[in-house]
Amino acid sequence: MHIKILILSLFIVCGSVFSQKRILKQAEVNYKLGYYLKALKYYDKYLIKNPTKNDSRYKQCICNYQLSRFDESQACFDFIKTHDTVYPSSLNYFLAKTYRYENEIDSSLKYFYIYLSDLKKKKNVKQDVIETAQKEFDQTLNAKHQIDDEFEY
Repeated sequence: MHIKILILSLFIVCGSVFSQKRILKQAEVNYKLGYYLKALKYYDKYLIKNPTKNDSRYKQCICNYQLSRFDESQACFDFIKTHDTVYPSSLNYFLAKTYRYENEIDSSLKYFYIYLSDLKKKKNVKQDVIETAQKEFDQTLNAKHQIDDEFEY
């Protein structure tokens, strides 16, 4: 009797692991194809049982961002920053853009600055990537100045 329960338990565990791998694969395929809503559903499902998989959580954040769900993406990016010491530097770029969409200009500038600093420290970064980030920073800074000027009147 104990052997039957053990074997049944083993099948359940193996089936669950296989199911999680299948869910992750579906998430990855849809993410790569740019089907962010579909990918997001799979990442949400996958992360329920695998909450420490921040590589998948990062892609979940990007899906939210691409779907213009800025509150969700901001919370998601912030979660990664507070719960993981290693994450892609592009997280700061997306966080900056998310804060800008939410009209939190000072926070946006902070994260653009961090992202630009990281880029400049790295070797083999294409100049156009740095120029694009600098342009985004400058546009955000100009927006801040315009907002500040409006409140002076």
